[in-house]
Amino acid sequence: MRGKRYQERISFVRAPGFEHMYSVGEICKMLGRSPRTVRRWFRYAPGILVILDNREKLHRRSYKTTRVPESVLRLFIELKNLC
Repeated sequence: MRGKRYQERISFVRAPGFEHMYSVGEICKMLGRSPRTVRRWFRYAPGILVILDNREKLHRRSYKTTRVPESVLRLFIELKNLC
């Protein structure tokens, strides 16, 4: 169960003045592409946020979370003429 502290962090992230960060799944739905393609497109794009979860325990794999700012996504769509 998520506590009050978690809710405070979420409201802080969505505060006015902060740019919306899209997940790979959200971009896939918008553009109709596969997650692999979207990750490849934005691999070296400036401004993306990549969060690594290094679990150095036996039998556990590491996870990587990618977030793309709205401005980077809009610029990419303009340059590629996807929509």
